[in-house]
Amino acid sequence: DSYLIEITTDILQQKDPATKRGFLVDKVLDTAGQKGTGKWTSTSALDLGIPANSIAEAVFARCLSALKDERVAASKKLKGPKVKEIKGKKKLVEAIHDALYSSKICAYAQGFQLVAELTRPDGTLPLIQLAPEWEDRFATYQVEAERGRLDVALPPDLFNALTGAAAAAVSAAQEKGIAPAIVTSSLRRRFLRTALAARQIAAPVLSFEEVGTEARPALVGTVAA
Repeated sequence: DSYLIEITTDILQQKDPATKRGFLVDKVLDTAGQKGTGKWTSTSALDLGIPANSIAEAVFARCLSALKDERVAASKKLKGPKVKEIKGKKKLVEAIHDALYSSKICAYAQGFQLVAELTRPDGTLPLIQLAPEWEDRFATYQVEAERGRLDVALPPDLFNALTGAAAAAVSAAQEKGIAPAIVTSSLRRRFLRTALAARQIAAPVLSFEEVGTEARPALVGTVAA
């Protein structure tokens, strides 16, 4: 299952509410902004020498889409590649399925390679965990997002306390020559990644599931409450 794939499905099915003709996606300006999560993950991969191509290329595509004026000017002088049309709904669906399946395999493989690179010579994986009090605070400020998913909306003081404590824990580990990852539940991983990216804290955020059962986790710090 993928949250992004699910919402993409919904978006592509939305009809234009103004004209009642065609799909809304065809009326949306083809430029995209950034939240920083992909950039941060790509930066971590580059620092570790891991080819996280799927994520990095997605970031570059967003950057390129933002250059609207340059793209329009270039289109008047340069011809793009010939597009091979896929005829027939069945073949189109199969092609999309294969492309999506391939991209997910690549993304997961790159993620596991990132975990492997973080593993130290003695086979341990240096991790920083959140103090238990943070989960209580997350639960207190938990909100329901789209499609029934859960998110967290911390007030500014707690948000600053969380990111400040995370930065301190990561810095303390790095001063000892340790490159740690922060581990949390899959429920909170997306929020924590976004929070750290907002403060430019360069440390991977893994879920317990991503760490896996074969890893040998070694606690090297705690995000204090």
